Amino acid sequence: MPSAFYRHFKTLDELGLVLVEEPFVPLHRMLRAVRAGEVDPSDIARRSLGVLVASVDEHGAHLRFIARECNGGSPVLRRAIRQEIRLFTSELATDLDRMPVVDRWTTDDIACWLSSSCS
Repeated sequence: MPSAFYRHFKTLDELGLVLVEEPFVPLHRMLRAVRAGEVDPSDIARRSLGVLVASVDEHGAHLRFIARECNGGSPVLRRAIRQEIRLFTSELATDLDRMPVVDRWTTDDIACWLSSSCS
């Protein structure tokens, strides 16, 4: 019933923002936990990949929605998706910067390498 929807969300963009946040919030939290503390850098990649695969399994429908919306649909949702990806990339770049393998790279270099906007 349409009136029930609008008791929870004033617009479709409000609903879309919830759908964008829903898979990213726990993913950020779980990946931060994997990278926290004294962890062997080679173990971080394996554990992070496991978290990512589990998240895709759990939130597959949401992630397909996000993939469709990142290039079309609402400008509000596209901005929210870009912001989530920027946050994810920034956190990963900061963590990679702490690893001995790339300790001579700047955080900006790592972020550029991780982003699709770097050519």
